[in-house]
Amino acid sequence: MGHQESPFSPFAEAPPSRKETSKKSGTQYSRDSVPVTGAKRVYGVPLEQLVIAGHSGVPRVVARLCHFIERHGMQTDGLFRTPGNQRSIAKIRADFDMYGDSNLERYKDVAAAAGCLKMFLRELPEAVVPTRFTEDFVAALREEGSPPRRCELLSALVHSLPPAHYALLRFLCSFLRRVTNFHSAVHMSADTLGIIFAPNVFRLSAREGGAPCLEQQAAINRILAQLIHNYDRMLCWTGNLKVRRVEMDDDDLGIWKDVWAE
Repeated sequence: MGHQESPFSPFAEAPPSRKETSKKSGTQYSRDSVPVTGAKRVYGVPLEQLVIAGHSGVPRVVARLCHFIERHGMQTDGLFRTPGNQRSIAKIRADFDMYGDSNLERYKDVAAAAGCLKMFLRELPEAVVPTRFTEDFVAALREEGSPPRRCELLSALVHSLPPAHYALLRFLCSFLRRVTNFHSAVHMSADTLGIIFAPNVFRLSAREGGAPCLEQQAAINRILAQLIHNYDRMLCWTGNLKVRRVEMDDDDLGIWKDVWAE
């Protein structure tokens, strides 16, 4: 079908009015107080429901936020560590939940976009790496043997994830790998990004005290760091392993252009 421009597209000349009119009641409301229960809600929604048929399976919100961060944030010291403005984060989230998109250029807040990305991952009902896979990932990391063998085991587990989860993990690790290319400016290494993003990508069961096992947390931090550092080998290469492959072209975040098509 033809290309349809979102009202919040970066190609739009101007954002919509701060006041919107309800089609049902005819009343006006401020987007600052829009309830996030509309049909286009994206935060807290199962990943499979956000997959766009005919595309790579990456939710629009993720592609848009990553593209904006890559375009404007690669010289930002402490990217992903600096807390974003909470008001901006709330507005951007409300935009995506109500309209399915947000005019990120208008807010000009890289830290808020980064906060929205982490929030989206954290609020998924089922983690990017579903909980039932976590123990297997940790066991693979602790497997005795050569590093290539552990790499093979982790790669096999990655490729055994449900399609929507694999696609999102691959897209995210590809993006984070590119972030590390600007380490001298952003001071974000694969290890640092692993520590920041692992709690949002994996979910750990709490112990009796209510806190997850610190040893397991350290393990999943290392796992995500390895997936970022060895992206080409672990998420794109399967060696001789007979695992399901998912075709997805996310080079240079080119996918984000596709998510506008309906």
